Amino acid sequence: MVRPPRPVRELQTRILQVSHELGQEADAASLARALGESIDAVREALAARGCFQPSSLDAPVGESEYTLADRMPASLEQSYEGVEERVAVGAALRSLDDRSKRMLRLRFFDGMSQQQLAVEFDTTQVQISRELRRILARVRQLAGVEQALTA
Repeated sequence: MVRPPRPVRELQTRILQVSHELGQEADAASLARALGESIDAVREALAARGCFQPSSLDAPVGESEYTLADRMPASLEQSYEGVEERVAVGAALRSLDDRSKRMLRLRFFDGMSQQQLAVEFDTTQVQISRELRRILARVRQLAGVEQALTA
């Protein structure tokens, strides 16, 4: 729960009154004109709406079935689990040549198959498989983490 400054709270009250007069579909610009306030002030007051009622950890996030509680680590230690490995792998990935970076991105982030990579890089699927194995071995070596990339 956040307590906004008094001017924001007062503007929220005025916005509520004017929005009933203008109709529920009133946008920030029309509210600002009706109130004689800047659009930035109105947007700030609208953004602070509901600040006295904290969100439930059991409420769904967006359109998903997951809740805020589902996205929180069970403990502080768990939230830091793997951080060192991710930092090391990130540094190792940055040290790769552009072709290797591109190949990893296309394969693991864009979901291209080895056959699609073969067409993209004008080679064979077997060569792509070998090159990916070599690149991942190099990343493991540079990062010093064996288990993080073996799965």
